[in-house]
Amino acid sequence: MTSLTHINEAVQKASEQLNIPTPTVTYARESDILNPAETAYFNPLSYGIYFNPLWVKNANPLEVLLSAYMQVRYAYQYYAIEYHTNEPAEVLAIWQKEKHHNLEPKTVFEDEMDLDYIKQAYVLDAIAYGHFMLLERHDTVSMIPEEIKKQVLELVNQMKQKSKIKSA
Repeated sequence: MTSLTHINEAVQKASEQLNIPTPTVTYARESDILNPAETAYFNPLSYGIYFNPLWVKNANPLEVLLSAYMQVRYAYQYYAIEYHTNEPAEVLAIWQKEKHHNLEPKTVFEDEMDLDYIKQAYVLDAIAYGHFMLLERHDTVSMIPEEIKKQVLELVNQMKQKSKIKSA
């Protein structure tokens, strides 16, 4: 089982890298988890990341980190949209439009995906960032669904290039 302390450390390091305030990290109340397949969610009103405690208890630690990195990226997107920073105006416009008219993930059966949801630009960006961080910080990647693999890997490569430029 991955501890909240371990998750919080990953969130803090990712927040520093993204140059955003670190979101709070805690467990969600069971009554707040509407989709049992939900691993975690970012709440912009509280600027917090809430993890499904039952999922964390049974999940592979790398999958928990992937979820943590994805949620930090949602916090980054919120911050970038709110303060018009860090990304080109066109990207911010797409993210803002999708977040305000987004498709919420549907409850699906185990081993199924809501393709309409995960193909949204802001979701693809978060998935790619999660995989980028697993690769950069843990020298590994997780399973990427075939339906979005090409798009995710293209975004990961773009993130690698940006990272190299920033560190040069």
